[in-house]
Amino acid sequence: PAHAIALAKRARSANPLSIDPILVQALGEEVRRRPRFQLGLLEKATRVQPDNKEGWFRLGDFWLNQRNCPRRALPAFERVVTLDPQARPSQGGDQYRRALRLVNSGKPNC
Repeated sequence: PAHAIALAKRARSANPLSIDPILVQALGEEVRRRPRFQLGLLEKATRVQPDNKEGWFRLGDFWLNQRNCPRRALPAFERVVTLDPQARPSQGGDQYRRALRLVNSGKPNC
């Protein structure tokens, strides 16, 4: 992971408007079990390219599947569905419905 993170940082300096290196770096931080760094990078990806559904999808996935927090995941998945209403269910729609169902159940802690 350290080498992948170093390469991602170099790629980010070469093209600061691309989110691909940011997402690779976030994945490296996930492997290193550093969720705060991973979250910061995912949030950065959504700021760098707010109209790119991939950053929002990864942010929603972080909150829903890694942090078990559907309330925080729901806005990210709403953005994915808004940006690409024709996306296949596995590209955001299923996760959006799952997060919404969990939030509406009144049971999530987060």
